[in-house]
Amino acid sequence: MEYDPDVANGFTEKSLEEVIFLSHDLIISPGNEAEFKYRPEEVMTFASEEETREAINNILQSVMTKHASTFQKLARDQQNKLAYTIAQKKEQLIEAIMSHDKSPVIGPDDMQEMLKGIMSRK
Repeated sequence: MEYDPDVANGFTEKSLEEVIFLSHDLIISPGNEAEFKYRPEEVMTFASEEETREAINNILQSVMTKHASTFQKLARDQQNKLAYTIAQKKEQLIEAIMSHDKSPVIGPDDMQEMLKGIMSRK
């Protein structure tokens, strides 16, 4: 497995390490038999509802900040309706993530499938 530099933790160069996959999110280093959590790029892991809420809130905050000027141009009733819809869809997404039956690891295809299902609901 190739590891990117992690300067904050003292690893200034890429490194190539041998690992054995024990599960979708756990690897072991054969040299010292240490176990490590693993998360592929573009994959999110949600371990708890609190962690899920925090992640979704951060994403929504970023989107709202990016589109704040457009949102503010809407009529007040449109703003209220949009905010209500976003709040509903957020709760549905959190519920879908927490009940994801494959694993706590959610890839782009899984997320796209969840969002498609949520957006099709009334």
